[in-house]
Amino acid sequence: MQEYEAFFWFALLCSVVQGAACAIGESSILGFLKGYPGSMIGYFSSGTGFAGIFGTSLLIILAALKIPDWITYLVGVPTVIPYFYAFYWLDKQSKLYKFIPEEKEKLKLSDSETLESEKIEATALENPSNPNNSADNDDYVEPVA
Repeated sequence: MQEYEAFFWFALLCSVVQGAACAIGESSILGFLKGYPGSMIGYFSSGTGFAGIFGTSLLIILAALKIPDWITYLVGVPTVIPYFYAFYWLDKQSKLYKFIPEEKEKLKLSDSETLESEKIEATALENPSNPNNSADNDDYVEPVA
C-alpha cells in the first residue's frame, strides 16, 4: 500500500488544480457574457449542465464497451480545436456587433418617443385649427355645422 500513496496525493493535487481551473474558466466566461443579452447566461448554464450529464454518460458507456481509457481520452483531445474556434468566432462577433443593453435601448426608444411627441405638440401649437396636428387626436370632436 505504501508504494501507491504518492499516486493518491498526486491524483488529489491534480483534482484540486483541475477544479480551480474550471472555476476560473467559468468565471471568465460569465464575465465574457456581459457583452451579450441576459438570456445567454441561461444558455450557457444549460450547456454546461448537459455537458456534465453527457460526458459522464459517455464515459460509462465506453467503459461498459471495454474501450480503454487512453483511447477515449485520445479521441477527445481534438475537440479542443472546435471549442477554441467557437470562442474565437464569438469574440470576433462581439467586436463586430456591439451589444446595446436593454436598458439603453429602452432609454433610446423613450427619448425618440419624447422627441416625436414634442414635434407633434410644436406642430399643434403652430397651427391649432388643423385637427391632424393635435397632440390629442382622441379628444378632437368634429364641429357640427
